[in-house]
Amino acid sequence: MTFSSVLLETLRAWASPAREHSLLCYALVDAAQNPSLWRRFAERFDSAPILASAESLSPHLVLLGRHDQLPGNLPALHPQALPADLTLLCSPFRLAELREHFSWYTKAALPGGIEMGLAFWDPVILGSLVGQSDDGTLHVKGPVLSPEQKAQFLGPIAAWWYGDREEMIHRVDGLDEPVLPAMNRLLILDQAQEDALVEASVPDQVLYHLESNRSPLFDGELPHHRRYRFIRAVLPSARQLGLEGLRDLVNFTAFCLIYRQRIQTDPEILQLLDQVQKKAISFDEALAQMPE
Repeated sequence: MTFSSVLLETLRAWASPAREHSLLCYALVDAAQNPSLWRRFAERFDSAPILASAESLSPHLVLLGRHDQLPGNLPALHPQALPADLTLLCSPFRLAELREHFSWYTKAALPGGIEMGLAFWDPVILGSLVGQSDDGTLHVKGPVLSPEQKAQFLGPIAAWWYGDREEMIHRVDGLDEPVLPAMNRLLILDQAQEDALVEASVPDQVLYHLESNRSPLFDGELPHHRRYRFIRAVLPSARQLGLEGLRDLVNFTAFCLIYRQRIQTDPEILQLLDQVQKKAISFDEALAQMPE
């Protein structure tokens, strides 16, 4: 079975006929990530963008129907979907109501009056926001949200399913009795929450830069989730050296892909890395002196 079929069957098993017939099922589809997937859903179901940007760039909330009336051929609509492309959720609230609720969470207010986008439709961000305890792939475990913020965010949700970067399915449990909170201002995050959300997306950013600019460093047969796992594994070593900026993190990961086991055994490499950690030289200077 494909990832998306497993995701759907997991929803079906939870939303059994014994549940209230008023429970509605939705897909949250990232049109920017997978435009053909969104078009397939949009041709058949009611959908609404949750961002004010162009429709092709916005995640869309798609009403699939009541849980006891889901179309049997639904998997055919998304045979090639990946975990970052869509999540599924159940709620008793109508499309317009749920869309308005989610729209409030597309931005957050930061210290100093700055705003940041909040891509909660990405499973990596969603899992970190709520602190999904059974997801071992999260770079930032969370929860990033406070208990009160989490209750507000998940207020209208009965359950929410996503696939992690290893394609394992996780269920985010909402409230026993979902409610639609009255929203009148942006979510306010403190500095620690901002830092955690920025860090949560670092592995994806590093992988994107490497696949876009230095793809030959990866084995062509190595699947995406294994590449992601490798980056998560080397990032703590980069942090231990004091590397912070995205450029240094990308270069360090590339360095690990090139030198591999020599990083732990070559005296010349170890000496250069020690100088970086002591801030005697920059990482760029160390790279320029690395042995062949």
